[in-house]
Amino acid sequence: LYRTGNLEESFKYFNRALEISKNHKKWERVTPILERFRSYYRLQKESDKIIGEFDECLELCSESNDRHSMANMMTGMARAYIDIGNYEMALFKLDESIRIWDKLKEDRYPNLNERTETLERNRGETLERRGDTLKAMGRWDESLGMYEEVYQIKKQLGHVSGEAGLLTVIAATLHQAERNTVAVEKHEESLKIGRKTSDVVLLTMILAIGGSIYRDLENWDKATQRYEECYQIGKDRGYPSAKASGLMGMGEVYMLQGELKEALIKFQDSLKIWKDLKREYDIGLVTQKLGKLHLKLREYDRAYEFAIQANEIFVTSSFTIGGIIHLGKAKLTLAEIYLAQKKHEKALSISEQARDIFEKLHLSYHQKEADEVMDQIKREMENRKAKNRI
Repeated sequence: LYRTGNLEESFKYFNRALEISKNHKKWERVTPILERFRSYYRLQKESDKIIGEFDECLELCSESNDRHSMANMMTGMARAYIDIGNYEMALFKLDESIRIWDKLKEDRYPNLNERTETLERNRGETLERRGDTLKAMGRWDESLGMYEEVYQIKKQLGHVSGEAGLLTVIAATLHQAERNTVAVEKHEESLKIGRKTSDVVLLTMILAIGGSIYRDLENWDKATQRYEECYQIGKDRGYPSAKASGLMGMGEVYMLQGELKEALIKFQDSLKIWKDLKREYDIGLVTQKLGKLHLKLREYDRAYEFAIQANEIFVTSSFTIGGIIHLGKAKLTLAEIYLAQKKHEKALSISEQARDIFEKLHLSYHQKEADEVMDQIKREMENRKAKNRI
């Protein structure tokens, strides 16, 4: 029911499952159920509600001294704190969780050998969440260090898909941190491994991220190749989100090359799929790009509609590094639209907000883009003042 989008009905069953698990002290079953609640509350923009539920279950679990489940709950609770932007509290919970995993390894209590792989896998997930949190705070090198440690765990456990997935996370992080020459090496490494697996979802994710890296390196042929393959796999295997990702990527390459009509078709097709899938974050990505495209077409009212929609989406989903960066991009696009409409004061205010986001994340390329827009706004404001004086 949950996977088919019937959330209200699914939560009747999750609630019953949660009560039964709590009554029978089956704590290992509680965290996966609470994770479903966390996803639901995040969609409802009520992420703070799940923290109280985690807290209550954690207290009950600690009475049973089930340290394995306690560590998992703390990791889940940290994700809830990330959802509301409380990164310091998220790190605190993750560090507590890591201490438990390390102590469990050290103690080697009875039957641990049967659970060693599970323990390492769960410990790796906690380290990965810690990497996500540090990344959202703009602490790129520390974040990459966490991901590298998780990659080594996946490698030791012989999880081929896990290896490729972590290399992709590292490549995406390097890309977000504007280190594309290193990112492309990690991407090619992950793609080589990803092609050996039967994980279609993973492969299309690798291809989409690779397309974005090559796009920012202005290697249009390679970028198009990656996006087209992502689209084709999605089409052949009936995987709509891969189709939408490929279309969106191809649209951006067309737009950057000045082929605006072709870009518009790709973006519109992509947007239709994301809307059918009810994927708000991805709808935000496409609408931000459509805002930029209509700005280039000098269709300012249409550009504004898309840009303001993207801005609203990312304001409420800026709990991940991608959401934060795209919020900055959406604000900068909005500033450019205001500039084109000669609404200089609004343009300056919102471009300053965009620059602040990029500055906090130490993203020099995006800061430079924002500075250029701000300089242009200030020049036009000075020219306007000079004309008024005359």
